[in-house]
Amino acid sequence: MAKGAFSEQVIILIPDDTTPPPAPSAPTVTTRLGMIHVTWDGLGSLGESMPSDLDRVQVWMADPLVGGSARVVDSMRVMETIVVGGQPYGAAREFWLTAVDRSGNESLESGHVTVATQPLVDTDVIGKVLDGANIKTGTVNAADAVIANTITGSLVQASAIDTGHLRANAVTTPILAAGSVTAGKLESVLTLSTRVVAGNPSAGRVELNATGIRGFNSSGSETVSLANNGSFALRSASSGARIQLDGTGFRAYNSGGVETVSLASTGSFALKSSSSGARIEMDNTGFRAYDSSGAQTVSIGSNGTASITGTLISGKAGEARVQIQRIFGGTYSPIEFINPSNAIVGQIWAYSGGSGPALQASNFDGVVLTLYRGGSEFRNDFGPLDLVGSPVRINGGVKSFIIPHPDDPDRWLIHACTESPHNGVEYWGTAQLDERGEAHVELPAYFEGLTEVEERAVFITAMGTGRSSASATYPLDGQFSIYGVPGERVAWQVKAVRSDVPPVKVEPRRDEVNVAGFGPYRYYTIKESHG
Repeated sequence: MAKGAFSEQVIILIPDDTTPPPAPSAPTVTTRLGMIHVTWDGLGSLGESMPSDLDRVQVWMADPLVGGSARVVDSMRVMETIVVGGQPYGAAREFWLTAVDRSGNESLESGHVTVATQPLVDTDVIGKVLDGANIKTGTVNAADAVIANTITGSLVQASAIDTGHLRANAVTTPILAAGSVTAGKLESVLTLSTRVVAGNPSAGRVELNATGIRGFNSSGSETVSLANNGSFALRSASSGARIQLDGTGFRAYNSGGVETVSLASTGSFALKSSSSGARIEMDNTGFRAYDSSGAQTVSIGSNGTASITGTLISGKAGEARVQIQRIFGGTYSPIEFINPSNAIVGQIWAYSGGSGPALQASNFDGVVLTLYRGGSEFRNDFGPLDLVGSPVRINGGVKSFIIPHPDDPDRWLIHACTESPHNGVEYWGTAQLDERGEAHVELPAYFEGLTEVEERAVFITAMGTGRSSASATYPLDGQFSIYGVPGERVAWQVKAVRSDVPPVKVEPRRDEVNVAGFGPYRYYTIKESHG
C-alpha cells in the first residue's frame, strides 16, 4: 500500500514532574515477641488512593531521645507489613512514612507513631539457661509444647540447635513459615554426601553433586553440564538433528547426524547445507557450491580466486542483465546481454579449440568483431575502410558518432571522422569587417602555450556574392587581423600543430613502435630500443 507524505512536524516539550505524591497515612505499629511490626494500609493521609507513578513508600525510624538518628529501615509499594528487629527492650522507637514517585519527588511525612518492645521473660533471667522453674504455669501450650511463632530465628543462638536435637522428619515444609529460612539465617554450609535429584533418577532429571549441575532428557541422555571447574556443555539432543555448545564452540547437525555448522572458539568456522549432492559450503578458505552429482560448480577462495562452472546471471527476469553460459559441447562459451524484455541484444563467443576464431562479438545490429589466433578482423557495416596487414587486418574501421536523426525518428544520423598526420587543433568563426575593411580576432588564452609558433595556418572565406581579396595576418600572441572590403562578412579558420606532444610517426617501422588499443581506436608507444 502506497504511503503519503509526512505531515508537518510538531514538537511538544513535556515539563519535568515536580509534584510530590500525597503523604501516606500514618502507619500502624505493634510489638510482639521482641519484634516491631509496621503496617501501612496503602492509602494517603486523607484516605485517597496513591498515584500510579508511586515508586515506593519509605519506612523511617528514629530514637526520640537522640537527635539526627532518623533513618530509612525498609520500604513498601502496596499495603504491607514489615518487621523491624534488633531493638533493645523498653527503648522507645518513633516510626513514620514518606512516599517517593518515579521522578524522585518525596511527599510530606505521615503521622508519627512511637512504640517500645517488651521482654518475654523476667529481666533477671535474660542471658541464662531456662528451666521449668523459670516458666510460668499456663504459658506453654501442652499440646504444641511451644506456641507457634514464639521462637524466631533472631532468638536462636547460632549453632545452638544441631542435628542431634532434631528428630527425623521433625522439620517439614508446613512447619517453616514462608521466607523464614533465608541466606542470612543459614550460618553454615549445606553439605551433600551424594547428590540431589529433581525428576526421574533414570530419565528426565536435573542432578546437583560435588562436581556441578547436569541435566538429562527423557531418554536419560545428558543434555546440560555445568562443572565446577568452569567447563560446560549444552546440547538439544544426543543424536540426529541437534545443536551443541561447549567450551570449544558451537555446532549444528542435520537429521542424519552430519555436522552442518561449526563456529569454533578459535575463530574458525564451517557451514554446509548437506554432506553430499547439491549443496553449498563456506569456511575460512572460501565459498563452494556443488550440483546434484556432487561436482563443484562454484569456488570463491578467501585468497581472491574464483571459478564458476555453469550459468552465471547478474540479475533476474525483467531486468537488464548479463548471462554467462557454460561451454556447449566443448566448443564455445557465450556471454549474453539481455534487455528488460528478455531479448538477447548482444553476444560474445569464446571458442575453445581449432585454428579458427578465438573470440567473436555481435550487437545484433550488424557490428561484428572477430579475433583470430595470431591476428584479428574487425567488420563494421557503417564504414568502407579496408586496411589489410599482417598480423592485423582491419575491414571498414572508422571512428564515428551515431545519434538519433533530428528530422526523421525512423533514421540514425551517422558522421565519420577525418584523419591527419598531425596532432593538431582547429578553431573557427565569423567576423564583420569595419568601415576601414578590418577585423581583429582573439584566440583562446591558452592558444600560445598549446601550439607550435611555426606550425599555424589561417583560412579566410568571404561570405557574399561579390568578389573579395580578404586576407589575414599570421596568428601570434593569441590573435590575428583580417583585411578586406569594408562592411564585408567573412568566415575564418585557424589550424595549428600541438606543442605539448611529439609529432606523429606517420610511417614507423614495426620494430620501432608498440601498437595497442582496439579496432580503429588504437595508439602506439615508442619501443625503448628506439626511444
